[in-house]
Amino acid sequence: PQSAVQLYGTIDAFAGSVRASGDAHSTAVVDSSGLTTSYWGIGGQEALGNGLNAEFTLESFFRTDNGKVGRFDGDVMFGRNAYV
Repeated sequence: PQSAVQLYGTIDAFAGSVRASGDAHSTAVVDSSGLTTSYWGIGGQEALGNGLNAEFTLESFFRTDNGKVGRFDGDVMFGRNAYV
């Protein structure tokens, strides 16, 4: 029997300056989700024999600016995808 496990994901962060409308001062920022929402995942499969395989995936969003799980406070761990 063979097994395989893979760690994967996408990290999206940007650095720049932000200035509110009517404000003369800008603020330097490092923020998350400039173009897409960052996530990480782990997935794998295990050969069970007789042509049967077990597969799993656990994927979770995260915010690169503060390291918190989810797209927003209150978002669940593995809210992107989870199955066996």
